[in-house]
Amino acid sequence: MRIESPILADAVQAANGKLFILGGGWSLYHAASYPVPIQIGLAFMMAFDPSEAGTKCPMTITIEDEAGVRIVPPMQGEVGVGAVPPELPKGSTLRMPMAINAAIQIPRAGKYTIDIRVGTARAELQFDAIFAGANVEFGFPSAGGGQPELGN
Repeated sequence: MRIESPILADAVQAANGKLFILGGGWSLYHAASYPVPIQIGLAFMMAFDPSEAGTKCPMTITIEDEAGVRIVPPMQGEVGVGAVPPELPKGSTLRMPMAINAAIQIPRAGKYTIDIRVGTARAELQFDAIFAGANVEFGFPSAGGGQPELGN
């Protein structure tokens, strides 16, 4: 088994073998002050070999700051791999969408890591929490060495 395409979003939903993602792909959270409560969504696909059908795997999701301190208790559950659909071509991978929404509190500005473990599979996402209004430089190159012009 393996975890494919993990993404951090504002909200997620899994239905009919698909992931529905609202505000997906962010890695920078802006807040005027900390601590701050936020709503997050985690979306990913679980990929299984058909021989793993009918099994159950433990799932644990942790969120830690840059010092390795957990900011919320671990989220734990179990993932059950259903039966192989009869229309699945022989040798194909069985994929199952996973969508988890949670309300958490970010205690302070800094770097945070979300660790997703399902059975022996592992994936990691990171995001930075910064103060709203903090300058973020993207380093756009320009021919004259100055700031880029954004048009007329």
